[in-house]
Amino acid sequence: MDAVPGYKHIKLKYGPYSASKLLMAKCPSRFESKFIHKDVVVGDSVAAAKGSAIHSIFEKITAVHIKNKMESTAVYPTAAEVESWVSEAIGKFPAALGHAELIHRSAMKYMAHPNVLLSRATTTEKKVALALYEEETFIDDVAPKRILRLIPYEGEAERGQNPDAFFCVAMDQLSVDEEIKTVTVVDHKTTPNTRYSEEFDFQMGCYAWVASLLYPNYKIRTQIHYCHPELDHYAYPKTWEKDDLQWIRDQIFGQVMAIESYQEYPAVSGSGCDYCHMSNSCTLVRKLREQNERADMNLTINSFDDYKRVAEYLVPLKKLTEMVNDKLKDAASIYAPLGVSLPGVFIGDKVSEKVDWADSEDKLKVELERADAVIADPTVEEAVKEKYRQLKEVKNLSGLMEANGIDPDAYRAWKGDKLKMLYKADRPKMMEFLNYFLVKEKSTRFGTSKN
Repeated sequence: MDAVPGYKHIKLKYGPYSASKLLMAKCPSRFESKFIHKDVVVGDSVAAAKGSAIHSIFEKITAVHIKNKMESTAVYPTAAEVESWVSEAIGKFPAALGHAELIHRSAMKYMAHPNVLLSRATTTEKKVALALYEEETFIDDVAPKRILRLIPYEGEAERGQNPDAFFCVAMDQLSVDEEIKTVTVVDHKTTPNTRYSEEFDFQMGCYAWVASLLYPNYKIRTQIHYCHPELDHYAYPKTWEKDDLQWIRDQIFGQVMAIESYQEYPAVSGSGCDYCHMSNSCTLVRKLREQNERADMNLTINSFDDYKRVAEYLVPLKKLTEMVNDKLKDAASIYAPLGVSLPGVFIGDKVSEKVDWADSEDKLKVELERADAVIADPTVEEAVKEKYRQLKEVKNLSGLMEANGIDPDAYRAWKGDKLKMLYKADRPKMMEFLNYFLVKEKSTRFGTSKN
């Protein structure tokens, strides 16, 4: 590794670190087993195997889309070829076998619905490794300056990462738009819902921070692709400002230095338990899986005291219902990602959509900048090009409303659930345009509903 004059290389005890490794360290016991003792993992958890299988297939599909962009063609693999990719992926990650149908459906959805930001300049599985250096000579009582340098990603450490690295990332997709100086990182998520996740946000922040080092002075965006076949949804890209990126950097450095100083390694439960290689042997997880004790209930009411006694059953029943719902919600992505139908009732996630007008305005600005390139792209369908021609005419939502005889001030106060009012306007071309460009927030609510 090349020396940096005036600086010494800092090699960490448990490095290299990554976003997933920092999140794993939330349970020190899991971190100790995997990265300190380096216990042999007999098999993947079901959730981890399913995610790995889908990612390996998506890498192949993304390469097909990029090739078509580069060669101005529209050549796609046959259904038999996709099926062979699925079989190959499950062969590598056999714990995913029970989700073979879901994996295949996810692949077919992604084949038909690639990211609109994907271009000739898109890189798949963009791997970056950063080494940490610290100033050798410094004034007393003044913190030494630290700098980062790019080094080769591959090495002899676990997962092939370079053991001299401080931090590593492997980004599913990285697209660079030189015209508007924007970098977009896309990450595929197999979760069956789009609920906000602090862990996802931190992971995407880590990608954004590294991307900002690779492309200084570019706008940095991240986007989550919820690739569960029931969702097939691209979240609206999040732009990371300088303050956001600095906060992520501080979090990474702070957490790494804290982990390097761990003295004890207790087990801590959390969302990572389902993905943990120790989930079947961890004492804490076993305790969390224990069933609550059952009690017989006498529902006979012959007096006020009986009435009060039976009414008091509702207190623990309400608490038990909450606990059962929490358990089912946590386990749904592993054992019942599509929910379960029982006589008269469905238990699982229900997906709903709501229009975000502010994000829709922002999206139209971005798409307007891309309009000429889309119209000139020979691989884009004529129906799509027509929508971009219409966008160039109306410019924004206000212009669209005015062109269709609607007062633009009227829609500004509308919320997503008022979209049906536009359908009543009987302007099918306008609705076709809106359905293509509007940003719709998909949300899920776990619970029970009538069949």
